[in-house]
Formats: sequence, structure tokens, C-alpha cells
Amino acid sequence: MAEEAIKPVMGALSSDIQTILASVSDYTLGVAVANRYEVIINPPPAFDTLLNTPEVKAHLATRCESITLSGKSLATYAYRLYGPARQIPYEQIYAGEMQATFLLDKNLFIKQQFEKWMNYACDNDTFKLEYYNNYAGNMIVKVLDRENIVQAVTRFSGVYPKMVGDLQMGYDKDNDLLKLDVTFAFRTHNIINDKTEIRNLV
Repeated sequence: MAEEAIKPVMGALSSDIQTILASVSDYTLGVAVANRYEVIINPPPAFDTLLNTPEVKAHLATRCESITLSGKSLATYAYRLYGPARQIPYEQIYAGEMQATFLLDKNLFIKQQFEKWMNYACDNDTFKLEYYNNYAGNMIVKVLDRENIVQAVTRFSGVYPKMVGDLQMGYDKDNDLLKLDVTFAFRTHNIINDKTEIRNLV
């Protein structure tokens, strides 16, 4: 009797596994891998910087060791007419910042360029603030598959470096490489996975 009760459960489990495997191997769905990506940082045209040159963009894309793709949420309020309250959304909330880690070059060029961008937003000598549209750029993060084909793009708007992290140095760090954590502020982001739109972006 117990054996008969188990059979349907095992059959359903086998079916679920086959469904999962089919979904994973499906050409159009598949699975996303965390180590295939490319980051393109686009400072605003008003900011005259080497970060806008193709050579430096490729340099940064190669040295971006990790990046966090931020999520978003809905701000809600409780509405109750009778019974349990309903949570009613009234605006979207973006995380507002994301962090990237870069493998530093030997003359600290990357660190220097991000700090120049920050100095452009808030002058290092006069402390005057630049207009937002003049220092906020955008960032594109491409999600690639195992054949390095772009499958999706996340585009961030209103991007600028909010914080350049500390560098920890010491005589005991003989084999350590210097890495720079940069926190970027952003306003909004959206995911693009339409092939035509992706081609226009990349």
C-alpha cells in the first residue's frame, strides 16, 4: 500500500526534473551565467574626459572585475476599507546606487579619472556644484552567454561616481593586486532583451 502511494509522487518528481532540464537547455531561455558580462561607462558629453575615448572604454570593460545589477521596489501605503489592508503602490523606488570593482593599473589612471569626474560634479577648489545634466551620464551592462553573444542589456541613466573607495596597502601584501571599489549613483534603469534594440545599442 505504501509502495503504491509513493509511485505517483516519484512520477511527478521525474516529470518536474525533465521539465527543469528542458527549460535549462531551451535555446531561447537557457540560464544566465554570472561571469559573462561587459560594462560600458558613458560620461556626459559636457565632461571632457579620457573616459569617453574608445580605448579607455575598452580598458575599463576589461578591468571591471565585478558589478552589482541593482534591483528596484515599489513604495506602498496601506489602504483599508474593511478587513485586511491592501498595500497600494504609489511610486517606483530604485536602489539609487551600484558598486563596481576595477583591477587597477600601475599608475592609478582609473582612480584618477573617476576622481576627476567627481571633481567635475563638485569643484575640488571652489566647491561649486555643476548642473546635474552636465555630470550625469549613463552605463550599459551587457549580459552575455557562453558563446559571448549579447542576450540582454541593462541601461542605467543619471550615472556618476558617488564614491571612490579606499586602497589598502601594506608590506605584508606582496602578492595582492590593488582593486578599486567605485559606487555609482543612478536615477533609473531598464532591461532590454529585444534583439533589434540590442543591436542598436551595442
